[in-house]
Amino acid sequence: MRAFVKTHPFGTKAHLAMMLLIFTACRRADLAVLGREHIRTIDGVPALSWNQTKGGAPVTVPILPPLQAAIDGPAANRIRAIGRDRLVRTPFLITNFGRPFTVGGMGNKMQEWTREAGLTDRSAHGVRKAAGALLAEAGCTEHEIMVVPGHSNPKTGPVYTRSANRWLLARSAMETLRTVNI
Repeated sequence: MRAFVKTHPFGTKAHLAMMLLIFTACRRADLAVLGREHIRTIDGVPALSWNQTKGGAPVTVPILPPLQAAIDGPAANRIRAIGRDRLVRTPFLITNFGRPFTVGGMGNKMQEWTREAGLTDRSAHGVRKAAGALLAEAGCTEHEIMVVPGHSNPKTGPVYTRSANRWLLARSAMETLRTVNI
């Protein structure tokens, strides 16, 4: 992710895409449709709220400052576009032709951006998994990790904790254990 952001700095579509992926753990199909109509204020906190394209599960995540900056930046679409379904929508990311990305087009664009960053064999799904691992490394519970990417199966959470930095998790666990009187 660091190599990607170094190659694609703030203000680029690629940077906006990466911030959306990191801070929502959304799927590529959701990345293609997420837009201003998905912003809500809940308990005074700005959030992105949508139903996943795969399975329709609702997802609501607070918008953290790096994501807010990217959304407010020059790369985010502010023009209403007409999609294939003829419904008006305002996705954050649009093609150079001013049209919403298709799911396949979004995947192709992400592959292009990762190649430009010198990364091979990387995808939007890889960022989704990395976001889950970052949550695990930050000490989030498996249930907290489940809710961000919108998983409904409790067996999915451990997938991310297994790929997390085990040393960081062990340190965190032992720091917690330090407070226990034996």
